[in-house]
Amino acid sequence: MRIIKASDLFFFCLVLLLGAGIAVWLRIWNPDTLLHQALPLYQLATRTITPITDATAPNASPRAYHAITLANADGGSVNFTVSLPGGLGGPGGGGKLAAGDRLPTLVVLTGLRAGRRNLDHIPNHGRNAIVAYDYPFDPEVWKSASAVERAWIANRVAHQLPDEVAGLIAWVRQQSWADPDRVSLVGVSLGAVALPVIQRRATNAGHRVAATVIAYGGANLHALARANLKDNWIREPLALLTALLLRPLAPVHHLPHLNGPFLLIHGADDDRIPQDSVDDLTAMTPEPKTIIVRPGAHIDNDRPKLIRDTIDTARDWLTKQRLLEP
Repeated sequence: MRIIKASDLFFFCLVLLLGAGIAVWLRIWNPDTLLHQALPLYQLATRTITPITDATAPNASPRAYHAITLANADGGSVNFTVSLPGGLGGPGGGGKLAAGDRLPTLVVLTGLRAGRRNLDHIPNHGRNAIVAYDYPFDPEVWKSASAVERAWIANRVAHQLPDEVAGLIAWVRQQSWADPDRVSLVGVSLGAVALPVIQRRATNAGHRVAATVIAYGGANLHALARANLKDNWIREPLALLTALLLRPLAPVHHLPHLNGPFLLIHGADDDRIPQDSVDDLTAMTPEPKTIIVRPGAHIDNDRPKLIRDTIDTARDWLTKQRLLEP
């Protein structure tokens, strides 16, 4: 009879533990896991209303920016700004709209941390509600953070996005000023990468999105991380770690499960989104979809004309879909 050596037993137990660890990890990091959890219920915590004059449309009706914080029973919060017509007495302030007069609503995520800055980039908001999300991190901490610290912050923020923005969408659809059948999503740059998991989270919780605009995004997280990290010895390990940590949120896992219509806007010479990642996004986005390739590089604050052209393209498409008032 063969005697089992202590070293053999140790190795066998080690293999079992490793296998169990991998199984647990795959279960925890399964992209579908978060979709089966109850969506946090957010309620209004604070609202600050600021009257706004649109310099691009001096004869336009009065508007107001509503800086809003929502909170849930677990202590979580969501911050965003809503642009609404009607000034202080308008919808969301003191006045209410009849059911037939409710507003088309856009929920906007970009690469800018503060939602209000996104609103300032959009000329002539029209008779629409525009909701701009604030990412949950301190920009001063981000500026002073190392590459590793930024990767950790990005991981924390990314895992908060699906619940926070899906919860925001649920809250918006219940407001007296919003048309629940005309709530659309717009994601630009970083927001475009996050949009697929957000839309799937909202849809699975019963909050349908009418249409989706994905501008200057990609689907392959490893390629995206590698393209946007400094070229040094830690670049590849950090890119792999980022893709591993964000695996449940990766667009490739969620795009095939979404319903359109979709508008995809790409840059012909995008310097931040690798072409293979763009190709993956285009191929995996379901029909019906409209694809527009604009000349130029990646969208950012230093390219105001590109921002204006992208806004005009999205506005025209959403208007044709009858999901935005001109």
